Amino acid sequence: MYGYVRPVREELKGKDFDLYRATYCGLCRCMRRRCGMFAPLFLNFDFTFLALLLWEPEEKFTPCSGRCYANPLVKKSMCPDSPALELAAEESMVLTWWKLRDGIQDESFWKGMLLRGASVGIKGEYRRAAASCLEFDRSTREQLERLDRLEKEGCTDMEVVDARDVITMEDDPSTATRRKKDASMTVALTMLRDGLGDAVVSAGSTGALLTGATLIVKRINGIRRAALAPVLPNGGKGVVLIDSGANVDCTPEYLMQFAYMGSFYAKTMLGLSSPRVGLANVGTEDTKGGVLQHETFQLLKEAGEAGRINFIGNVEGNGVFSGDVDVLVADGFTGNLMLKTAESMIKFMMGNLKSVFYKNLKNKLAAAVLKGDLAQMKKMLDVKEVGGTVMLGISRPVIKAHGSSDARCILAAVRQAVTCVNSGITEEIKANIEYMKIG
Repeated sequence: MYGYVRPVREELKGKDFDLYRATYCGLCRCMRRRCGMFAPLFLNFDFTFLALLLWEPEEKFTPCSGRCYANPLVKKSMCPDSPALELAAEESMVLTWWKLRDGIQDESFWKGMLLRGASVGIKGEYRRAAASCLEFDRSTREQLERLDRLEKEGCTDMEVVDARDVITMEDDPSTATRRKKDASMTVALTMLRDGLGDAVVSAGSTGALLTGATLIVKRINGIRRAALAPVLPNGGKGVVLIDSGANVDCTPEYLMQFAYMGSFYAKTMLGLSSPRVGLANVGTEDTKGGVLQHETFQLLKEAGEAGRINFIGNVEGNGVFSGDVDVLVADGFTGNLMLKTAESMIKFMMGNLKSVFYKNLKNKLAAAVLKGDLAQMKKMLDVKEVGGTVMLGISRPVIKAHGSSDARCILAAVRQAVTCVNSGITEEIKANIEYMKIG
């Protein structure tokens, strides 16, 4: 269960290894402070890697000097306490406890007795850690129980497939999956095509993933272009933005198909009975926009009058986050600008809000009173809670996670993939493909 993530000293630069070592020592100190004196005995490289994953990309720190618990005569450089270290310390203690409990069932009688004694010895540390991450503790317990059931049933469906190459951001997206047959992305998409998996989740190059999904997994028959469909926060269940960068140059037929796919996605994934579909434009009047918007408007209007989608007309940028629309249809250029602007504004707003609340004692007291509400708002605006973006139009579910995804974001993307597989969105699109063609 543990012991797989080890640092390769020869591959790390000096400053990177110093950061790793400072994180290791800082986590050791944090585990002792947060969980108890016995907690550092269970520190390992896996937990250090977890702490590094939990660091926010913009979070900076200055290593401090502290005495080592194992050898108090020695001073070592270590990271100061931070939300990332505290969360890693608590989750590490929870994982250690459940590792011991799982081992009691799997090992022989005498070794199981030793593990049982160790679990009793750290029960207090476990309880302190679990009290701060109840959801993580519950999820860990449930997953271990599920694994136990699968083991008893003799399930052998878990497989690690070797992929010796990787597609980097420097590779040409249009040819990467064809040139690198042994890259992890290519191998995953090939397995999906061959029915060896139900969905693919990747945080790699968006262009390479889209090209690979189109060439290897293939589009749904009749769909002209696959589209990226992220869900943006709007105070409710969210708004589906389609397309957000896959297709810079679009035709009216592309946008009409995007509207249908976005509507089906909002029904099956967001649980909306009649999603309101709007066309991104510079005004709400029917005559606004260029030739592309005019022709698309007529196609969507006809589809709305036929009762196939709930088309509400043109939508300006200020109506996206106000709850006026559930599916916003745009070409990839417009949609990507809107998506990146929204992400940067959310980041700017949350950063400034944090600065305001830390400005003085009065504001800190106000922040303490509003802590629960602020946490709820942050969760609603946090892209990591969404997980990733579905590539609609591909014959099997493909999820694109953010390039800077941490462990929590990848977990959310995997959950999104499971939901997408169970939703039947692909079958819904296939069943209505005749309405999504021109001529």
